[in-house]
Amino acid sequence: MIFGPCVLTVILLVVNQVKSDQDSSLSGRLLDQLGIKLPREKELRTRVSVVAGNTAELPCNTTSEQEKDSARLILWFKEEGNKPIYTYDKRGGLNAKDARHYSDDNVFKGRAYFRGDSTPGMLVVERVSVKDQGEYRCRTDFQVSPTRISVVELDVITPPEKPTIYDEYSNAIIRHKLGPYREGETVNLRCEVLGGDPTPEVTWWRDHNLLDTSQQNFKHKVVNTLRISSMKRSDLHSIYTCQASNNNLSVPVSTSAKLDLTYGPELVKIVGMKQSVSAGVQYKVRCLAQGSRPDPTISWFLGSQPLHDLVSDTVTSPDGKVTTSTILYTPKPGHNGDILRCRAELEDLPGSAIETSWNLVVHYTPKASLHFGKSLDPHNIKENQDVYFECNTASNPPPTRIYWTHNGLRLNQEVGKGIIQINRTLVLQKVSRRSAGNYTCQAENVEGTGESDILPLTVQYVPECRPGQLQVYGVGKHETVRIRCEVNANPDTGLTFSWWFNTTRERIDFQASQITSKGSTSWLEYTPRTELDYGTLQCRAENHVGVQHVPCSFSLVPAGVPDPVHNCTASNQSYSAIQVSCSPGFNGGLKQSFFLEVENLEQKSISNISSPSPVFSITGLEADTEYRLYVHAGNSKGLSGKVSIAIRTPELQPSLVYQSDQAKLGSLKTKFTVTPILGVLIGVGAAILLVSFTIISILCCRSNYEKVSMTPGARKEPGKEDPSPDIIPKGEDSYKQISRDELSSAQSLEDNQGGGGTLRSTLHRQRYLTPRNYQNQDLDVLKHIHNNISRLGTEDDFPDLKIIPNEDVYSPLLLPSTASPTSSLARPSSYLSYTTTNTQGVSSSSSRDDYSMDAPLISDSGNSGSNVHHPHPHQNLHRLDRESAV
Repeated sequence: MIFGPCVLTVILLVVNQVKSDQDSSLSGRLLDQLGIKLPREKELRTRVSVVAGNTAELPCNTTSEQEKDSARLILWFKEEGNKPIYTYDKRGGLNAKDARHYSDDNVFKGRAYFRGDSTPGMLVVERVSVKDQGEYRCRTDFQVSPTRISVVELDVITPPEKPTIYDEYSNAIIRHKLGPYREGETVNLRCEVLGGDPTPEVTWWRDHNLLDTSQQNFKHKVVNTLRISSMKRSDLHSIYTCQASNNNLSVPVSTSAKLDLTYGPELVKIVGMKQSVSAGVQYKVRCLAQGSRPDPTISWFLGSQPLHDLVSDTVTSPDGKVTTSTILYTPKPGHNGDILRCRAELEDLPGSAIETSWNLVVHYTPKASLHFGKSLDPHNIKENQDVYFECNTASNPPPTRIYWTHNGLRLNQEVGKGIIQINRTLVLQKVSRRSAGNYTCQAENVEGTGESDILPLTVQYVPECRPGQLQVYGVGKHETVRIRCEVNANPDTGLTFSWWFNTTRERIDFQASQITSKGSTSWLEYTPRTELDYGTLQCRAENHVGVQHVPCSFSLVPAGVPDPVHNCTASNQSYSAIQVSCSPGFNGGLKQSFFLEVENLEQKSISNISSPSPVFSITGLEADTEYRLYVHAGNSKGLSGKVSIAIRTPELQPSLVYQSDQAKLGSLKTKFTVTPILGVLIGVGAAILLVSFTIISILCCRSNYEKVSMTPGARKEPGKEDPSPDIIPKGEDSYKQISRDELSSAQSLEDNQGGGGTLRSTLHRQRYLTPRNYQNQDLDVLKHIHNNISRLGTEDDFPDLKIIPNEDVYSPLLLPSTASPTSSLARPSSYLSYTTTNTQGVSSSSSRDDYSMDAPLISDSGNSGSNVHHPHPHQNLHRLDRESAV
């Protein structure tokens, strides 16, 4: 009995000693050696689950049941280990912020820390792995309360790996995309999941809808197979997902793939075509293929012929549902009735091709062809035969009218003249040589008019003289002349010619040696020896149609000089050019030429012109001038008489001169370009000139005013301010006093001139003139000077050009008379003459006939001609100054 209480006392002492010991492992071993265990009701059990790689928070009850009591030491143990793996020490009165921490690096390796300021306290373990799984015990020692034990079961969950999807047929791994598969095809998809603790659940989903939960569990993997039967267009872009999960803490792992299908077009149609199209007009035709995946290949055919070169572009709508192919199609007449086809297909998908067609109705202008009637021989048609043509046409729609043309002129039906039109046949009755030419037929419908090729009609006829031949030949005695005879004939080959000399009494045929023939032309060499050999020569041609009815006649006359020209007229006349036309006279039997001479009134030759015809263009004449023109003809025998023509060129208008000057000025302006730098330099120079001109003007004004202010009496009134301090000099000394010498000299001058004391009284008044009145006079003088300075050089000084300013006296300008006594021609209107009279009384005149009213009378050197002098502007200023001072 006594031993028991003693043993209990020793145990309590040992326990208290253990609680104060720094070595917590010793206390554990002592408790175990003594066989003492704390009561089970003091242990708090908690289960914590965490996914590997995440952070685990293990709770520890650190709250005492007594007030004002707190934990002083917290020890963490794992499993049955006796060594703490983490220590949280607040002994010594430390607060939670200053508590001492100890962590076993062999267990946590710096991944754990304890939060003692939270309730309950938490042991935080980061990056949890499978090795961290197990039972953890937390021992809490309080200041007063007994020790408390907390037990935490940590479960570490290992998530499965990412699922892998296989195509069961090809055993290929599928990533992101299923297929493409064909429409109606069946496919098996196998999903395999590796790892995971606990064993994961593997499921199939389609667009967030659960499809299959069946799975097969193997040792290291889980497999779920999905079967998709008879895939339809609606399955396109469906998302199939294989999902694996073994906990509720983390997001399930999954693999998704989008289903891709291949199918051909559902609909093909042609747009942009009309019921009927016009040949030669370009049309933009489109073929629309709808409901194909991927984009189909669209082909065009005209009948069985591909139209690859006509395809301009192929585009697909943004939603991928419609593919459009466009061709630029220009129908041809031969396409009428053909079939235009459009085909859309997937080349890799057999049986996917569908097509549509369009029956072409092509309208086109008629195509006409012209030929002779079947019974006619076009190479042997003679005059007075009947000829008919037939016009064949091909058109859509058929032609509504048929026209006929002869040499480009439309033929109208004239039965009386033998022109008959019957449907598509033209009949010409009793054709003549005028009926020959080019014939066409024209067919017209709503599309236009088509014309046939030219069909020439050749009408054979006997020869006849060709018009326009030279019919009079001039030749001297014993001279040989070659006479040319030309005929029109059909045929014009194989012609035979005969020549003879026809007199009033007999006909003399020429020998074949004198005749040369080629084609439709024959030449006769003839030499007259006596006057009887002059007369009429005739030639006649013959072909297989017949003999020429009327022979060609030629007159042979003695050769001479040509006759003068006549009926000469002038036209297209200007101030510097003119055209002269005359009618030729008889050429004297020889080829003649024409000549024109141009002379002025001094009979000086200006120009000589020759021409094969009596038409001449004369240029380079002077305005307002008379000329004499002489026209004559000439041949190898000599010259004809001259025909004289008098002309006068018109006066040159001032507006033409002004326009010419303006054109020259405009060309200079276009050549001159002001650059920015040049513009700045011009502006600076203008500013400097303006300032200089202002300073010079002020200095001139002061100088002139000083001369005026030097006169006597120019004093200012006492007690008054100077009205113009910058111009009028200050001080009494600036006004000169009139001396006795000046008065005496003025008196003597008046006595000599009999002035009656006027000059002396004037000087006396100037000396004692009141200052105010004199100031007014000064201001008037200054204003007068200023007005004259500002007016100098302006255009308004001499508006009528009648008086020229100068110290000399000028008489008015004299306008000349319209004609000079020594000339029959009037002078130009711009002629000017004037007379000047100088100070010595000598008159001089100057005249020029080249003055323009637009040109200034003053030259660049300041002179107007040699006898006119213009003073400097300051001379007028000094003269005004003197006048104002008097």
